[in-house]
Amino acid sequence: MYVAGRTLSDRESARQIGKLLDLFEIAPIDKVVLRSALSLGFKDFEDAVLCAAAIAVGAEVIVTRDHTRFERAPLPAVSPADLLAVLRAS
Repeated sequence: MYVAGRTLSDRESARQIGKLLDLFEIAPIDKVVLRSALSLGFKDFEDAVLCAAAIAVGAEVIVTRDHTRFERAPLPAVSPADLLAVLRAS
């Protein structure tokens, strides 16, 4: 919502978030994911949690505007623009 709200109205932001929720599954975060995140060795714990949750659900990539934060991740990090290009091509 934060990123969408920078350019869209609250209503349009909510609509776009709804579209994303229709397209993607949400990875649950539980004690197992949090413990796994601690073992990843990331500087930023929230990034580690995202990565651990992605691994737990078998994600293929991490989508981020700052791929440098995931250089040590066992999954490749791609930009939103790269993801959109792949989705449009398929």
